[in-house]
Amino acid sequence: MHELLVGAHSEQEHFVLEHLFSNIRILDYTADAARASAHMMGALSETGTLINKMDILIAAICNVHDAHLLTLDKDFSRIKALNVSLIG
Repeated sequence: MHELLVGAHSEQEHFVLEHLFSNIRILDYTADAARASAHMMGALSETGTLINKMDILIAAICNVHDAHLLTLDKDFSRIKALNVSLIG
């Protein structure tokens, strides 16, 4: 939700996104997600493949909620424990 709202550049885009978000379940960043993101960050750091911190938080949220992530961002493929599909 954060990344989409940051990328919205007009009132119309914000309106459309807010409507979209009102009709879907937004997954929370929980204590379990915090633990998972810390583990992911450590594992990526050890292998020298660290990615954007926001992406790690998103990956952890998906991981703990057993959600499949669809993304254009190839960086997510570096996270072994993530169920991810690259699109585009």
